[in-house]
Formats: sequence, C-alpha cells, structure tokens
Amino acid sequence: MLIKDVKAKSILDSNGNECIEVSVNNSTASIGYGMSRSSKEAIAYPSQGVGFVVNKINNELALKLKGMKIESYEDLEHVEEYFDTKTLGHNALVALEMAALKAVGNEVWRLIDKTAFKLPTQLGNCIGGGAHIKANDAPDIQEFLLIPRTDSFEEGFYANLRAYKLIGNKLNTQRKDMENAFVPRLSCMEVLDLLHDIILKIKDELNVKLELGLDVAASQLYKKGTYVYKNFSNERKEKSLTTYEQMLFLSSLVQDFNVRYIEDPFHENDFESFSKLKKLVKSKCLVTGDDLTSTNPLFIKKAIQQDSINAVIIKPNQIGSLLKMREAVFLAKDNRIQTVFSHRSGETLDSTIAQLAFGFQSDYVKFGIFGKERVVKLKELIKIEKSLILP
Repeated sequence: MLIKDVKAKSILDSNGNECIEVSVNNSTASIGYGMSRSSKEAIAYPSQGVGFVVNKINNELALKLKGMKIESYEDLEHVEEYFDTKTLGHNALVALEMAALKAVGNEVWRLIDKTAFKLPTQLGNCIGGGAHIKANDAPDIQEFLLIPRTDSFEEGFYANLRAYKLIGNKLNTQRKDMENAFVPRLSCMEVLDLLHDIILKIKDELNVKLELGLDVAASQLYKKGTYVYKNFSNERKEKSLTTYEQMLFLSSLVQDFNVRYIEDPFHENDFESFSKLKKLVKSKCLVTGDDLTSTNPLFIKKAIQQDSINAVIIKPNQIGSLLKMREAVFLAKDNRIQTVFSHRSGETLDSTIAQLAFGFQSDYVKFGIFGKERVVKLKELIKIEKSLILP
C-alpha cells in the first residue's frame, strides 16, 4: 500500500473532549482521551492543543508521508521516523498508525498474526465511582467489573448486558459515569453485596458464570500515606487505611466475594505492595498494573523484576506508539503476564483496538458493557468470532 493522502481533523470523544481523527487514503482511525491518567503516560497533545496538531499534519506531515510504502506492522517504523512526538504529542501518532494499518488491510489482526484464533475474556464495567464520578455519595472504588466465563465471546457479551439491565432495574438510578456504568449512592461493600445477588440471578437465568473484578484506581485514594475511603462500609463513614490495612482489605474481598481481578490496588509507584498482595492472594486473583506500568516496557520490566503483577493493562495511547505497545505486549507474554487491552474513559467509535487485541491474542479486553463507543468494540470481536466459525 502506498500512502496517497493523509488528513487529520478534530472530533469530540464520548466525554466531549476534543481529540484527533486521522485518515490514510480512505481508512480512518481516532483515539480518545483518558480522564484517569497516570503521571507516567506519554503526552497526549502539546500545549497548543488538537487544532495545532491537525494543522501540522495536514500542511506538513502529509507531504512527507505521501508515497511511503506500508505493507506490514513492522513498516510503522517508517511512519514514526517522520513523526515528531515532542512537537505533536502521541495521540495523533497512534491514530495515524492505526489508520495506516487499516489502509493496508481492513482486518488489522491479520497483519499481526494470521493464525490468531482465541477470543479474549471480557471485563465489563457495570458500576462506577472514584475519579470517574467525583461525588461524595458514590463508591470509592472506580470500577466494579463483571467477568463472564463462557466459551463464546458473544454469549459473554449478552450475559454482561443482561446483568447490566438487572443492575439498572435494581438500582433504579439514571446516574452513570463516563463509561456508562451505573453510579449508585452505595458504599463499596453494598455494591459487592448487590453484585453477588446479580451473579446468582445470571447463573439461574442463563446458566452463565460471572466473576467479579475491581479497578481500585488507588492513586486517586492515596492521601498523605493512607488510602482514604469516603464511603467505606454500609454506614458510609470515612475511613483511612494504611498500606497494610489496604492489603488486608483487598485480600479479604478475594476471599469473601471471589474477586478474581484487582487493578491498581496501590498507588502508582508502590511496586513492593503490589508484589506482597500478589503473594498473599496467590493464583486466586489477577493483580493488574495500569497506572503502575502505563504500557511502558521500562515499568513492566521493573514490575517483572519485583514480581509485582500477573496481568497488565495495554492502552495504545498510554505509551503513544504501536511499536512500543507491541514491545510491551511481547514482554508481558514472554514473562507469563496476562494482557488486558483496554479502552479509555473518553472514547470514540473507532474499533481498531479490538482488532489489535485479537491480533496480539490478548487474554482479556476491558471495553465496558453499554454505550455506543463501548459496544462497537465488543461487536467487532463478535464479528471476528463469527468469521472464524463461518466458512
């Protein structure tokens, strides 16, 4: 494929934030923006804003890329040679790279691994709180996740969707976070009790096993050496936990509620506490790095050295390069760390990340449950699943 035309424009993501969309020939890709961001993330946009980046791409970079030959994932290195991330930030580079891959072949996953066959397991955010809502009466934990254990990705999708509907009926609230998860006026413990009941109902109704996961986003709770919960228990009283108490609290949830996934249980620089929790819960739970590792091979290596995690979040624009993202994925896989391709809180209708997740044979995807920007990614994986089954 020869690059004939490159165009960029500004669009709005699901949070109403300005973001970039890039077209290569007739293929378009866009990338949203995360509201809950690690200090380790690549810079999304320069201080001049999205409009500045759009102008630079359309009037300067497009001319440099015209005529470039892109035939494989590896050829993205040629694109990166011409892209000045110090001036333009990293979100535009990721959108440009995704558009280029789509221009080579609409099924991006085939450019990564033609033999890919395994669909990932879903992590669906059904109840939210924390930094995604910033309300004193909301749960302190940022995301409560449902994990369908099904043979079919499509079956898991509909099981999560049914659970989501039951949760909505039970809560009778229209308040949602930026990922379309319900935000009740409940403590963390009350939410866990509710979800325990929902899981039993789904088992009875659909004969599908759902498990629980948590994105604690603990850096948002960390204040002067302690983790501060505004609605810790059913009494909804504020409580501060030391790091050791936080560890005991989270390990008790693994035991009492069968929590099988915990993301960012401690603040983003506490590799040691991640490691201690991992040893404490053993193989019962995935201790997952997001803010800790930021899709960055350097931080993933540190987590490996300290035995901090057994799963890692992969967000392409967190590291700001599809080549660096691939390095992070391979590093994790080589060290038996499970990969979780994840959306951002601010999303677009682009579904390329689903193609990337399947191509790299990700163990999990964290794309939400409801909302058009979330469902389009889940349905892309259903489409892939059906293409593998049908001749």
